[in-house]
Amino acid sequence: MKRFMILIGVALVLAGCTNKGSETGQAQEENGGENASSSSLVVKPAKLSKREKTLVNQIGVDYQTFFTVDGKVTEGEALISSIDVYENGELINEITTQSTAEENNKYKKALHSFQLRMGEEMNDLTIGGPDGYVAGQAQQPADLRAFLFEYPEEQVTISKGETVYWAYLMGSSQGELSSRGNEDLKTLPPSVKNEDYAIVFKMELNKEK
Repeated sequence: MKRFMILIGVALVLAGCTNKGSETGQAQEENGGENASSSSLVVKPAKLSKREKTLVNQIGVDYQTFFTVDGKVTEGEALISSIDVYENGELINEITTQSTAEENNKYKKALHSFQLRMGEEMNDLTIGGPDGYVAGQAQQPADLRAFLFEYPEEQVTISKGETVYWAYLMGSSQGELSSRGNEDLKTLPPSVKNEDYAIVFKMELNKEK
């Protein structure tokens, strides 16, 4: 439990640092969110400062991706984030949370994250956002020998009803994995489910649950 308290503490610090460090070009960022059509959001990788990266490295998480969300949605809609865990192509675990807009149904530089801490038998999964965090665990096969973590470097626009597969970790018992690459973030590569083990980090814009 202490570990996850540290995680959310760092996420809050990063949110403050990111907002303070983004004054340059802030108008462009705001326009990016304002120009998004009704019920659509712009998701982009968060640019962390050197200090922020140092903080992230000190929380003991093996894999993480931070991103910001901008845009406007219809009342009653929310960004729903999930982590799906697959073993031999079968879904074995899932954790889900949702983040609602702060004011006037708008998201403005809202900082979110997916985080993964690997263990010998169990992996710790965390979804972070402005509203807090949700955490869970997933069992890991004992015979995995190689891992690959991939996430995008470009922004993507998500509309109501769409799903974005933001990042994923794959594990193999064969000892090696090569980058799959995925230009279409709204389609999960079939190879992800074909691996011995996979953790998929995704989000969708839909009605509040």
